[in-house]
Amino acid sequence: MNMSPPFRPPKYVVGPSIVVNTSNGALQGQLTSYRLGTFAGAYITEFLGIPYAAAPTGKMRWVNPQKQPKWQGIKQVTQYGSSCMQESEYLDMSEDCLYLNVWIPGNWTGGGNLSVMVWIHGGGFQTGSSTIYDSGYLSQHANVLIVTINYRLNVFGFLSTESGPDDGNWGLKDMVLALQWVQENIGHFGGDKNSVTIFGESAGSAAVTMLMISNQAKGLFQKAIAQSGSLFDPWAMNPKGKNREMEEKLVYKLKCDFYADLNCLRTRTASDVLSASMLMDLRFVPNMDGSFFADDPKTILERGQYEPVDFVNGCNSHEGFMSGPEISSRFGDLGLGYNMSQFKAAISMDINKTSNYSAALIGALSLIYNNYSTDESMRSTDRSKGVIDATTDHSIIAGTHQFATLYKKHSPKKVYCYYLHVQLSKAIRIIAPDRPDWVNSVHADDIPFVFGTAKYILDLNVTEGERRLSNLMMQSWGEFARTGSPSLKYLFDWPEFTDFNSNYLEFNNSTDIVPKYGLIKRFLSKRMNFWIDYVYKDLGVPLLTM
Repeated sequence: MNMSPPFRPPKYVVGPSIVVNTSNGALQGQLTSYRLGTFAGAYITEFLGIPYAAAPTGKMRWVNPQKQPKWQGIKQVTQYGSSCMQESEYLDMSEDCLYLNVWIPGNWTGGGNLSVMVWIHGGGFQTGSSTIYDSGYLSQHANVLIVTINYRLNVFGFLSTESGPDDGNWGLKDMVLALQWVQENIGHFGGDKNSVTIFGESAGSAAVTMLMISNQAKGLFQKAIAQSGSLFDPWAMNPKGKNREMEEKLVYKLKCDFYADLNCLRTRTASDVLSASMLMDLRFVPNMDGSFFADDPKTILERGQYEPVDFVNGCNSHEGFMSGPEISSRFGDLGLGYNMSQFKAAISMDINKTSNYSAALIGALSLIYNNYSTDESMRSTDRSKGVIDATTDHSIIAGTHQFATLYKKHSPKKVYCYYLHVQLSKAIRIIAPDRPDWVNSVHADDIPFVFGTAKYILDLNVTEGERRLSNLMMQSWGEFARTGSPSLKYLFDWPEFTDFNSNYLEFNNSTDIVPKYGLIKRFLSKRMNFWIDYVYKDLGVPLLTM
């Protein structure tokens, strides 16, 4: 997901914050006034661009992250640090990018014991940055301390020779070091290190599920929220041998000796490495390494070999429409409806981008997702919806549902699931802003609700129902961070997800004024049974090939 910074909140700097002494040295941030709707403002204390690790450059490229050395004097942290290297038109990028940011509600003058939420950004493990997600609104509204982090991406974060148990997954290890920094230092900012919630969206959501089953992250957080992604989604992890194969192609492209491949690659500029990997369309993502992942993730879950935490898992109703513009350009406008030939071609193209499925399996998909009420030669928007439902389930929902199901089987902790089914106003759409009327929540549509931009930025043309839904979701996320339950007294009771009934809470704005929510039992049972009981189980199509 490559997007520009969405909806910067109107705010201004009031003055410097108090000085905070951390394990690395003294820091001084800033007191900021945020405009909250029609209110003049609310104070938020910000610390932006805190280095949590040494710069992963030179000989430290493609090695485990190292702690930030101590500094002398007071470091001013009032500007974001550089984003990690990626394809982007607007971000200030550098290999020296391992920074985090802290938001504290109010004019903080020391003390306190607030619950902490650590945000992991999305972007397919290829793009993204903590700088995109201003967290002042969420911090103020939910009364929690927010931390957002950068981590190494693409070839810099996930290149691996697969030659040893500690080779690769550098970006995931960055996240672990950032969480260790939180444990060591967040108390100095008025945060409670024993009440830490990790949360993320898309690849950040998949990373949340990876941290949940990794021994390297054990004890670093107590709760987790996964928004639209899990390690079982087909784009989230590469099969065994894939990262090594791509590393060899990169070595050849950059004219390095195979016997000194990494040492040679470290002598190439960051721009050259990134350009070469992009030119060859090398998509480095996490892989099974025997270290961060002690075993196959499915095996870890089935054996209960993880430290359980309270967990919220969610998805959006039309996640797959992030592929909508490409599908429309290839096969005709989705909004006008598809005939059967277009339907089959679109499903085959989109699903086989990340999975090599047989013609027979594509045919089975056609049986599940096709609407038979119209002649095969006639266009039908129901068939267009079927395409998006199929790509939605394949890319996001089937994997996230499978993770929640396996996790709950061996976890004594509570699991909650949600389904965002909202027709968003164009002003707050991040992906595919021009959509047919029948399209509901697309990938990333949850972000303006969770981060409060839908509620507080009056210049955005949104409905009152959307503002209230944002209010509700921020409150619920904050309540979960504090108590382990997302239920809100006097508003709604969020039932637990269980093996038997697969409860999902549906968020819906069926009116322009009042957000709606309701319970879905046996969530999308026909579609989920197809993927989990037929595709993954009966046909033996692996969730991951390790």
